[in-house]
Amino acid sequence: MRRSFGFFLPCLVSSTRIERSPAVLVMADVCNTARLHASLNSTRFAPYKVYYRSFCGHCPPHPEVVCIPCCQGTKGEGRGESAMLMRLKMAYRSLPLHKHTHIVKIDDDTRVNWGRLKQTIEQPVFDDPLAVGGKVKTNAPNKYINGGAGVIAHTKLVSDMLKVWPVVAQDDVAFGKRALEMGAVFVHVPSMQQECDLDLRDVTTLHHCSAACAHSASLMSAVFAALHLVV
Repeated sequence: MRRSFGFFLPCLVSSTRIERSPAVLVMADVCNTARLHASLNSTRFAPYKVYYRSFCGHCPPHPEVVCIPCCQGTKGEGRGESAMLMRLKMAYRSLPLHKHTHIVKIDDDTRVNWGRLKQTIEQPVFDDPLAVGGKVKTNAPNKYINGGAGVIAHTKLVSDMLKVWPVVAQDDVAFGKRALEMGAVFVHVPSMQQECDLDLRDVTTLHHCSAACAHSASLMSAVFAALHLVV
């Protein structure tokens, strides 16, 4: 009997190995209930685990949103830090990064074509632990990724950046600058759009979408994603 336990032990250990997968981080505003509910509806059928994070302040908490302690607004919080940068840092820190390969950070007014996003992340270029992708922009002399349209970051890069997180300047620019300093490889994804003025079926993400802008394509792409198809 003892020999049989020794024989089967490697099988038992290997069977408990956690399969890592991408995840979605939604930076939300619990005070804007209409926008939050529209976002929750648009992520119902996401093919990945979805985490909602928000600075809740005096607003009532939401059962699907985890409140983080900082920060309200976009200005400094008294010590020169960017509130948006600090909020993003705390949101990333609250995630179980070890369970995931990539984190796709979006805003709660961002709509996602889940089929296209899945296809994008599965490209070999995103296997690089220093890969970070999205709509790459240039604001001389800085190169950065438009955060609202979505940022696909390998969790290895996120973990390393949390150790040397930038504290000042515009959040997208500061994040991009620090990522490049750490050797990040920027991957331009032109179909991750900045404005909600296109058909979601033709792109990967749309940003600045009001609750009314969450048209039927959101639900359609979610259903196709559940079926592992691309619209």
